[in-house]
Amino acid sequence: MAVNTTHQDYDKNRLKWKRCRDVIDGRDAVLSNGRATQRFTGTLFDPTGAGDVYLPRLSAQTPAEYAAYAERAGFFNATGRTLDALTGMIFAKDPQWKLPAAIEPFTTDISLSATNLREFSEQMVEQQIAVGRVGIMADYPADVPAGVTVAIAEQMNIRPFLRLYKAETILNWRTSIVNSARVLTMVVLQETLDEAENNEFVIEKELQYRVLDLTPEGYRVRIFDDELDLRSEVYPLMRGQPMNFIPFEILGANSCDDAVQKPPLIDLVDTNLAHYRNSADYEHGLHFTGLPTPYVAGVQLAEGQTLSLGSMTAWVFPDPQANVGFMEFTGAGLGALETALKAKEQRMAVLGARMLADDKRTAEAFGTTELKTAGERSVLASISRSASDAMTRALNWMARWVGAPEEAEFSLNTDFGASRMQPQMLTALMGAYQGDAIPLSVLFDNLQRGEIVSPDMEFEEYQQQLEDQGPSIAEPMQQQGQQDQIDPAVAAGENNLLATLRNRLGL
Repeated sequence: MAVNTTHQDYDKNRLKWKRCRDVIDGRDAVLSNGRATQRFTGTLFDPTGAGDVYLPRLSAQTPAEYAAYAERAGFFNATGRTLDALTGMIFAKDPQWKLPAAIEPFTTDISLSATNLREFSEQMVEQQIAVGRVGIMADYPADVPAGVTVAIAEQMNIRPFLRLYKAETILNWRTSIVNSARVLTMVVLQETLDEAENNEFVIEKELQYRVLDLTPEGYRVRIFDDELDLRSEVYPLMRGQPMNFIPFEILGANSCDDAVQKPPLIDLVDTNLAHYRNSADYEHGLHFTGLPTPYVAGVQLAEGQTLSLGSMTAWVFPDPQANVGFMEFTGAGLGALETALKAKEQRMAVLGARMLADDKRTAEAFGTTELKTAGERSVLASISRSASDAMTRALNWMARWVGAPEEAEFSLNTDFGASRMQPQMLTALMGAYQGDAIPLSVLFDNLQRGEIVSPDMEFEEYQQQLEDQGPSIAEPMQQQGQQDQIDPAVAAGENNLLATLRNRLGL
């Protein structure tokens, strides 16, 4: 079998990935890539092999008519907006990491392509949400000159780094049982190179294939060119020793697993395309029914005679029974299409684009919004945790490469609740603390999650500031003589901290 042979699960899912990519990219991608040479067999589309995948052609439509039909259709890109919003929810709070000193400087350019650690992790998460699959690889330059010292290596930027691989570039993979554990023993990656062979000003794209596998001699890396010929073969060393593992991690939407997982947005993508088809029919109907069509009855025109419309033209017919007028649409068909469009927009909101639903501006009970979005947050939390686990392992591989302790820790945000704490929750927390139901440390953690206390503040600093500001927050101001000098809310039994927090929140 050739090196570019694809895994059977890759073949089953590549059209799903393409569908997700096209819809996320928007209208231009849907229009240009919608005329594919392969159809999704087993669906309502004609499975014979050619035609218009995303927007089926109406019967007897000519190419020019179909082009106008497709051009009139509006594309409401709920999927792309949802991807941006969900990624933004995870990165609303910066990733937290704790790294060995030896690899901390690498975070400003983790990929040796001017991408810092935060940007790299954001790109990784975006792929998880978009198609439910991505790969990261820890690598080390193979062409290191002999006798290079540590100082020279630093000057030459010879150090471990990370690579990111999209789902479509992970062509093949295999796992095996090694030392009673299932591990990755082979993966084939497709890479694209920019080459200027014949003209320095003309950049051509060339493919190459990177094969990572485990052999009895250890971890091996082979490079094949676009002609599928072997170009290089190396056995990377780690601190001068052969490696017994492949430093490559495949992430799904729910876990770090080589099995292909369902794209989180696929149901939203399909509904988005259904909305697009309804839009095409709706705009097509408007085009033919929104513009009145003139008619003339009881008149025999001479050969070559035409009738002109306009305020400067008069029609005079000898037959008094002649009849003229405009044909106008009076049916309810377009109303049904409009209802279908709105229904699909609401369905897309339920499928993950809740921020696109109409804001009814109604007051909701405390906690109602939290319950509404719990499903979306649970999916995001799974993506965030799997990304954190994979990045932690990759950073520890980098640490091992430079001889540093494997103590790297990396974590992404998993708190996707309201950005600011609600006043009811603030009051409840303060009451629980004052009633000795929770310790000060728990109050502090909740205030941080509610974005009332800075996420960078340490608990010890928080305690010190409380001591510096005056009386203990556990001592309510109850002395009658002080009621004239303090805020009425404090006089009612609230303490200095609660009053301060309320003032800052404008409550």
